[in-house]
Amino acid sequence: MPLKRIAVLGEIGSGNLGDDYGYVLLRDALRAAFEEKDVLVDIRPVTPNLFGLLGGYHWDAVVTGCGTLLDVSNGVYVRALTEASEKCTVAILGSGVSDARHAPPTADGVAAFIELTQRRAKHVWLRNVPESCAQFADGMLAPDPFWLMGWNGDNPERTHIGLNVGYAGFSTMNLDPGFMTTLRAARSLITHPVRLFAAWANDKPWIERVALPGEDIALVDGTRASLQLLDGCSAVLATRIHLAVSAACRGAFPVLPDYAGKVASVFASTNVPHHLLTLDADPQHIADILDKPWTSDGAAAVRAARAVCRVRVSQAVKQIMRHW
Repeated sequence: MPLKRIAVLGEIGSGNLGDDYGYVLLRDALRAAFEEKDVLVDIRPVTPNLFGLLGGYHWDAVVTGCGTLLDVSNGVYVRALTEASEKCTVAILGSGVSDARHAPPTADGVAAFIELTQRRAKHVWLRNVPESCAQFADGMLAPDPFWLMGWNGDNPERTHIGLNVGYAGFSTMNLDPGFMTTLRAARSLITHPVRLFAAWANDKPWIERVALPGEDIALVDGTRASLQLLDGCSAVLATRIHLAVSAACRGAFPVLPDYAGKVASVFASTNVPHHLLTLDADPQHIADILDKPWTSDGAAAVRAARAVCRVRVSQAVKQIMRHW
């Protein structure tokens, strides 16, 4: 079989950990699954807008990636999928269908979306579907593809607490100034040394609000060196969902404020230990949660989530190949 060209559709290249490293994880999983079938593939990241500009380019398949939001109000992705489905095989791999930054999901809306995507795509695997709407996605649900990261959390030296505050949370929750005031107070009560993390460059102005003068803020961008910075943490509080997933995969206990059910859904599809904060949590409660002597007991759950994701990728590859 000749070389096949695969486009992964998403906001890749933005510098966001969830989008960029999510693409790397999905790309590598797709490549491995195709190699098992003795198929050589050239996999490229493509944003929806660029996909439209490359309308004449020949793709053998188009897939959606980890950071892709595919609700019916997100027209740029629907248009790209529509155009792609007219020319090649489409697989929707782990895309979300709801976000508070768009219209709140309804059962009818999710049902309409799934009907649309099933017409457009040869394989559909969804994540972050509201529980009340999951009946419409029976058989298509799986953990967020970022769990393809897998377990790498056997480091026994855990002396720090990690803190992350990013714009993702603030764009959907009214966290400022109340939550920032609470978080600053909580930091003063944490007894362990603290490390500050950003999962996107635009997180830094937010996390600087809880930083000490001259304190470093580490950017976790998916490189091995940046991910290893999480290894020394026993717990990580993060408003960036995929930073929390990364922390869990590195053996740290993830603590997250939930928003619109999106955060909860990423962990609810797994058995990975975690703690969801309410926005009215007091500083002492936050400090107590983070200071607890957490142990790395999430290994089995992380490995199980990765195994499910790999099965979904393998199923998608089989479906794609049936239409070649």
